[in-house]
Amino acid sequence: MASQIEKLVAENKLMASSLSHDIRTPIACLRFGLDAAIDSHDEKK
Repeated sequence: MASQIEKLVAENKLMASSLSHDIRTPIACLRFGLDAAIDSHDEKK
């Protein structure tokens, strides 16, 4: 029983880590694109 719980906890940590990475990556790309667009717009003024 204890080994099953340990296995489930380890799998949960791995899944949370993977999901966290998968969510951060697209957000970072969007942030980079928005920053570049804002900088480009500011330079034109």
